[in-house]
Amino acid sequence: MNVRKHLSKGLWAAAGVTVFFIIGCGGSGSTVTTTGGSSAGSGAGGSALSTATVSLPTSSASMVVEFLTGQGRAAGDTRADINRINFVDSSGVSYPSSLADNVYVGLNQYSVNDISLPLTLSAGQPSQEFAQFELTVNSWDTQSGGGTWSAVGGQNGNFAVDQMYPVQAGAFPGRFEKLPVFLDDSMFTEGFDANSNPYTIFDANGAFESSNMPNPGQTSLMAVFSDFVHFNISAVTTPPIFNAASSYAGAKVTDVYFSGDQIALSNGTTQGSDFQILEPNSGYADGIVGSVNASTGSQPPINVTTYNLTVPDPRDFTGIARIPAGTGLLRDISSVTSSLGTFEVMLMPQSTDGNVQTAVAFVKPAGQTSNVTNLYYGSADLNAKTITLYPIADLTNGTTNGQINGTLSGLLNNAGSTTSTPSQTYFGTYTFTGSLPTGFTATGRFFDFRE
Repeated sequence: MNVRKHLSKGLWAAAGVTVFFIIGCGGSGSTVTTTGGSSAGSGAGGSALSTATVSLPTSSASMVVEFLTGQGRAAGDTRADINRINFVDSSGVSYPSSLADNVYVGLNQYSVNDISLPLTLSAGQPSQEFAQFELTVNSWDTQSGGGTWSAVGGQNGNFAVDQMYPVQAGAFPGRFEKLPVFLDDSMFTEGFDANSNPYTIFDANGAFESSNMPNPGQTSLMAVFSDFVHFNISAVTTPPIFNAASSYAGAKVTDVYFSGDQIALSNGTTQGSDFQILEPNSGYADGIVGSVNASTGSQPPINVTTYNLTVPDPRDFTGIARIPAGTGLLRDISSVTSSLGTFEVMLMPQSTDGNVQTAVAFVKPAGQTSNVTNLYYGSADLNAKTITLYPIADLTNGTTNGQINGTLSGLLNNAGSTTSTPSQTYFGTYTFTGSLPTGFTATGRFFDFRE
């Protein structure tokens, strides 16, 4: 499958890194008052200036490190003892987690283990970006035939592993981001000092980097948003079609999801519906729509649906058996925005919070929530002030039929003041050129999916 290349961050589908973390939710979206109106383009009726805003928590943010490990379960199993994580920003400031109960990560067992780093961002801070991740392992443990564990630390009483790695990761108010870290028993061996005391040898640059930086030219660990915004496209005249590799090959896609980093699709929102995250090079990561969490507290917000990813179990030579590979959150567009009009243009930051963002333009009947009658997707460059969109029908076939081009101007921050900084942009003006689909407006106000 050839998915639009504007999604520059690849999905780590082989191990299902897209897993959610929990943060407090609540609060209201920022509101910026603007004046003026929008003019109609071909096929458009000319609507009032959009007043849509984003409704996400205003300061709560978190990064989660998810340790994904290998297979096996027998005497001689090994595990890593971990109880802290730490991120460092570009200025050298550390953001360590509080010491938690020890997490024992089975190195030759399939396991998924999360350690959270809760953060409180300053008022108006768009994101907290990190430059380095510190991997620390207290000890490397081996299980005996009797079930007991023997622990081996580092030399001179140090951590078994204490290694810094470049990272592309950030924490955003109200968003859910996770850093996958792959560990397995091939990365650990035992050494002995001059006094014959054992210590852990960690293959920091070989086995670890080949598992965690697998793409050509990749030099850093990469985090990814694991929460998606949902649109119901069952009323779209020409929806995308599930590709041949899917169990629903040839069927119409009824629901699409955008995170800023990735795009996903499903054949429904009820529990058990097929769910797939598209990957630019190798197809998709498969899963199902999970349950609806109706909690009214902060863990997580009301009416949040989960998804559950799976990957083939390499122990099964038939390729039928699958193993869990992570979960995440699906939130309806109506639950994370307010005052949506009948036509909107929404930009979504990538987790690196740079100038290139995902763009979504959609036509929505008055009174509807997530049900749209037309949707285009693509990318926006806030430095070049350009926007490019494609029909949603192109999502799974890789074509570019019906491409729409446009420009951006009048970028505003969350206080309504002019800005030229992409990460400070919350609103602005778009202008499309050429003939437009029915319901689209040639110029108007866009909003950015950030609090």
